[in-house]
Amino acid sequence: MEVSICIKPQTGRIIACNRALHSILGYEPKKLIDCSILDLAPDKPAGELWNALASCFEFRNNVIEVLHKNGGRVRMNSSCTAIWSDDGSIICGLVSLTPNLSESSSRVGLQESQAHYQNLAYEISMAESRERERIARGLHDVVGQLHTMLSIRLDELKETSPTENAAGVIAEMRSLLNQATQATRATTFDLSNPLLNLLGLKTAIESLGQTYGIPLFVEGYNEALPLPEPVLAVVFRVVRELLFNVRKHALARHVMVSINRSSDRLSIHTNDDGVGFDPKAIFSKTPTGGYGLVSARAQILSLGGRFNIDSSPGAGARIMIELPLPQVKSSHI
Repeated sequence: MEVSICIKPQTGRIIACNRALHSILGYEPKKLIDCSILDLAPDKPAGELWNALASCFEFRNNVIEVLHKNGGRVRMNSSCTAIWSDDGSIICGLVSLTPNLSESSSRVGLQESQAHYQNLAYEISMAESRERERIARGLHDVVGQLHTMLSIRLDELKETSPTENAAGVIAEMRSLLNQATQATRATTFDLSNPLLNLLGLKTAIESLGQTYGIPLFVEGYNEALPLPEPVLAVVFRVVRELLFNVRKHALARHVMVSINRSSDRLSIHTNDDGVGFDPKAIFSKTPTGGYGLVSARAQILSLGGRFNIDSSPGAGARIMIELPLPQVKSSHI
């Protein structure tokens, strides 16, 4: 998730911003409208990079410190894109700010900084999961109903349009509508898998074998887990990303996912006998592909978990995910 801010050139006046501004930096977006983006600079006067943002100069991925609503500093990657008019003038600038989780601020202690960023990353993951659920519901409840109504109206039109040309156009429209419906359902499923809440994590993961066409076997724990729905959704998306990578790269003949639970931890192991890879190449400062794995690892770490990879070229891959489970206190009568 990233903070997006639209500003006027030269003045840096904020004219629009998204809800991530609240999730990540604590500000209510509406209250910053007409303020200057320089108000988010922790130092006054603002430095060169902040002035470049306010002037809508185009640049990419510069690390910058941003003032949090609570008075702290958040280290972020900043980019700015200028939106130009036909006459060559800048209409506005689109500023993007994403948390920089790889570095700790030199102005606070290392332990405090790590705790701050872990809490921040957790909030980002939860906000992203809730947003996915909201979009999925909108697609199902609104777009899905519109598709149904269009289908009904096409049937009615077919009955009242006797000409051959009209019938051909209606058939073509029906085909396009079916494609749109299938694409919407697939997108809804990607955003929020209904099997996850209805039948549990194990069954939802099993469904991915058929979806991706891989020889998948899932074993282990299949009861309800004491995890908030947004956390469970993150876990499922991470496993889905791992299995998608298997399908795309591994050429595996056997794939196994094991789900185990102890009193305080959930562990998920994925194993495949595919071509394998070098984890160091993916997580180096200059990664060679594998962004999905980098993102998956970051999401699990943001939840306070562990993410370990055991793989090498020609030796398959074994990936372990481990998450702490909240302790449920038992009551005695």
